[in-house]
Amino acid sequence: MSTLKVIRKSVLVYQLITFALISAILSGCSDSPKNEISFGETTLYFTKNVPREEAKSLGDYLYEIGYLGTTSSADARLDKSKEKYILNLNVMRELESNEDVILDVGILSNRISQKVLKGATLEIILSDDNLTPYRTVIPPNLGKLIESNNNELFYTQTISDEESQKFVDYLKSNGIWTTATANLDQLDKETEQYIYRTNNKIFEADQSNAKMFSALASTKIFDGYDVTIEITDKQLRPIIIVPSYYLGELLEYENNKLFHSENITDYQANSLLDYLIAWNVFSTESQKGGLLTIEKDEYIFKLIIDANMHENDETRQTLAVLGNMIKENVFPNQKVHVHIANPALETVSVVIPIGSN
Repeated sequence: MSTLKVIRKSVLVYQLITFALISAILSGCSDSPKNEISFGETTLYFTKNVPREEAKSLGDYLYEIGYLGTTSSADARLDKSKEKYILNLNVMRELESNEDVILDVGILSNRISQKVLKGATLEIILSDDNLTPYRTVIPPNLGKLIESNNNELFYTQTISDEESQKFVDYLKSNGIWTTATANLDQLDKETEQYIYRTNNKIFEADQSNAKMFSALASTKIFDGYDVTIEITDKQLRPIIIVPSYYLGELLEYENNKLFHSENITDYQANSLLDYLIAWNVFSTESQKGGLLTIEKDEYIFKLIIDANMHENDETRQTLAVLGNMIKENVFPNQKVHVHIANPALETVSVVIPIGSN
């Protein structure tokens, strides 16, 4: 064989070996994708400690809430150490000492834990543009999470799953949670007292609504235990604390509610309820609230009246007639006064029944 043929054969063998090596390398790369997932113009990096499907679930959530994907977004990195996940988020350094931002990050950590990571602990580390850490945020443990539309209820380990679901059903059935609301709530229990934390504006606007809610929740949901309501800001910091509010035993007819104090017998309370139903004060269409009590040998019937009708002459005359009829037909030979009340059944003004001394 000539020298030229030997050289050509050697070159061919070299080329074949080189091609085989390159093919093997490329094949290996295609079987081992990079530990990163792109979302628009941003990227979620993750370490070998995190399965790709978990990283994808987290990335999808961050994309959903707007952290990943847009031109104004930033990259993120997810790691796992034993049972704890660690998430680096790019946050401007000047926000490091902003309390609102730190609390928001803590709440975000709880949301991701419950919605994405099946309750596992998540530690979020604030980082610069290169994902170099500068502050670790230790999140508060808000508990498990129940959602409905845009409403969220976290509940602590002192609350059972059954209690929390019953409470959420009550919030929805009473219009506290609707498709139009976006409440961030928490239910907790300390010793013998339930604590309901909420940023619901209906309670902040009128604390009498919070008092009535406390009384009803105690009676209907929590077996008579005290229910304190903490009206909070959007980071669950308390603004107003409404102590537990008790109105007594509760009787109901459709959407109407009649409380009665302990010095009123069940027979007396039911007699008044029957009379109110018979005279259509309480009807299948109405949603009224009342309280029957005795003070200094005088029966007092408080009835919730819309604020814009408190000084209405016709309303007051109607209530005066009602008081007189209650006196004659339910509590004969007794003093009876009707009180106009706010939504917490607190007296706004007194209506003296016709013929009363």
